[in-house]
Amino acid sequence: MEIIRLIRTASVLLILTIAGCSSETQKAKDLLADSLLITSDLEFQDVKSYPGEAVCGSFTATTSYTTRSVNQPFIVYRETLDKNPSDMDWIIFCDRDPAARLHEETGIGPFEDKNLELRKTTNDVTLLSDALEQYYDDIFYYPTEEQGLQALVKKPERGGRLKNYREGGYLKEIPLDPWGRPYLYSHVRWGRVKGPFEISTLGKSGVSGGSGIEADVSSNYLPYLTHITKTIDQ
Repeated sequence: MEIIRLIRTASVLLILTIAGCSSETQKAKDLLADSLLITSDLEFQDVKSYPGEAVCGSFTATTSYTTRSVNQPFIVYRETLDKNPSDMDWIIFCDRDPAARLHEETGIGPFEDKNLELRKTTNDVTLLSDALEQYYDDIFYYPTEEQGLQALVKKPERGGRLKNYREGGYLKEIPLDPWGRPYLYSHVRWGRVKGPFEISTLGKSGVSGGSGIEADVSSNYLPYLTHITKTIDQ
């Protein structure tokens, strides 16, 4: 009787898993369809769900009155649609083992529960990135490289629009990387256009390059690190 009960329980779990995957893929299809002006000839190809609430596939449709997209890849990640994913997005989000793929492609990881250094780096870079976006919302530009991340703690002495600087700053202190070194910060200004910033650590060695615990980790990889963290914690 115990064996029969276990078989029934396993069958129910399998059915629920299949139903959940079907629901995720259908929601992704609906989200993409809602983004198109013309849906009369919309067709989907190879739409599948992946760990971490990611759905990947391709579609064929008339995307404007003069353009028809054929087998165009798309990704829906946590209900956010990307109709033009990068190759790296596809590699990480559309794989059953994103942590292994990230390690294979970049040398970062492997991201496991016991990898406390990578977890800390992910949390720190997330904290700093969020604070930089808050700073930008108030000041309308990111700190210069000369001002550095300390601008998130203490108001810079010079710079436009600093009258909007938040009282008390944006962080109480700037965290150090897992090996006790400051995170590197770079930012390129493109005139009045919002240019990118990058926060990085050079790993345990403090020297550019390497893999595993020696690997460079950058905010450019933050979407993948966040995705893997949530996948592991599920």
